Amino acid sequence: MARDATIILRHLPYFLAVVEEGSLQAAAARLNTTQSAISRRIRLLEFEIGDVPLFERSARGMRLLPAGEALLTETRTVLAAIGRAKAQIDAIASGVAGRITVGFAEILGRRTDMLDALRDFAGQHPTLDIQMKPLISEEQRGELTAGTIDLGLLYHPIGEDIAATLSGNGQSFASAAILDDPFLLAVAASHPIATMPDLRLADLGDEPIVWASHKKNPRLYDLLQEACDRRGFAPRIAMETPTSDITMKIVAASMGIGFVPASLIGHAPPEVAFVRPVDFDVAMRASLVWRTTPDGDLPYRVAQHFLDRVSHI
Repeated sequence: MARDATIILRHLPYFLAVVEEGSLQAAAARLNTTQSAISRRIRLLEFEIGDVPLFERSARGMRLLPAGEALLTETRTVLAAIGRAKAQIDAIASGVAGRITVGFAEILGRRTDMLDALRDFAGQHPTLDIQMKPLISEEQRGELTAGTIDLGLLYHPIGEDIAATLSGNGQSFASAAILDDPFLLAVAASHPIATMPDLRLADLGDEPIVWASHKKNPRLYDLLQEACDRRGFAPRIAMETPTSDITMKIVAASMGIGFVPASLIGHAPPEVAFVRPVDFDVAMRASLVWRTTPDGDLPYRVAQHFLDRVSHI
């Protein structure tokens, strides 16, 4: 019986190809073999299941008989199970199995391209339990060094070697750049600045500006300040916020203007417009950061597999 089951399993992909393609010729082309080879496989399958015909053969193609209909449902179930088992075995063999925690800046979680990459990665590795933890970038730095997250998707200044910054005290990290995100000025859509041509920082005058929190996001705070200093512009900082989401809500309420990453454009309320002053050029880099340990370590392997899927972004 075990031998019969093994033989039947070998024939099932050919059976499914004939069903889905509708003819021996099309099935042969799909499987890169000959019609006679496909026909022989079908005859052997019919013999192994009790010499029961599965198809009605005609000049118009192959039509499933009741026995074939019954076998079709189970065939799809069996082949799907085998496919899942193979994926799990491949994942275990490659080291991509277990549980891992990934910190991510919420702005990156809003990008459809990044979400698609995460979804695709998780689907390709069903043996990997991925825990996603939303954290602002500054918090991720601390949790990476503390070991409470295994990888981080975070923002940092473009000129900073984030891996070198985090490494030390016996710890070592690696990183890979994912994308560079330019900052734009978010203003209320009804504000005159929203339609001002060739806007410059000096045109902002005494406008109340919502600024990145020095406590929660000191690196962005300094980048914005340095960009203004280079142009001799002294911003009137009306308030500081920990996240760009909060900045946009304040802007939407016409309580100020503020600089936010371009990734948020597609998620802004209709009350918010975006402009880029011609003399303002600030961007932050989003990178994947992970702890470097021996090659068999899970964070390293997950990072390599993930980067294969986000390299197109």
